[in-house]
Amino acid sequence: PIWLAIDDARVENGCVRVVPGSHKEGLLSRRGHTLSKEDVERLCTEDKVVDLELPAGHAAMCHNWLVHSSTTNASDKPRRGFSVNYMDARTKVTVGGPMCPMNCPTEVGRPFAKAIIAGTLNKSEKDDAVLPVEAA
Repeated sequence: PIWLAIDDARVENGCVRVVPGSHKEGLLSRRGHTLSKEDVERLCTEDKVVDLELPAGHAAMCHNWLVHSSTTNASDKPRRGFSVNYMDARTKVTVGGPMCPMNCPTEVGRPFAKAIIAGTLNKSEKDDAVLPVEAA
């Protein structure tokens, strides 16, 4: 993905954290978005994790398999960003179920978009945030 910082992304407001080189491990789970406890213990030690701080207007480009996460924004400043993911045109969906926001009617995709935005709000804005609901 390419992640563009709309606001400054700093440790204080929950910037993205990455494990450099972890994409070489390959896809670590069936759906690619979770890690086993064993993988976390092996890959995500503090000496391997790097905070990806970016000033507003700067972007980072990462491999889709790079192990990454972000911490909670406990500051009074937002950490908004815009993310674009690219994939090979030969990519095929191998997991059933709804694939929002792709190919979703507008009324289904809208709450999902609100949930993504809600995840980037600062501490004082989170009280009114829409929380994501994972599809079964």
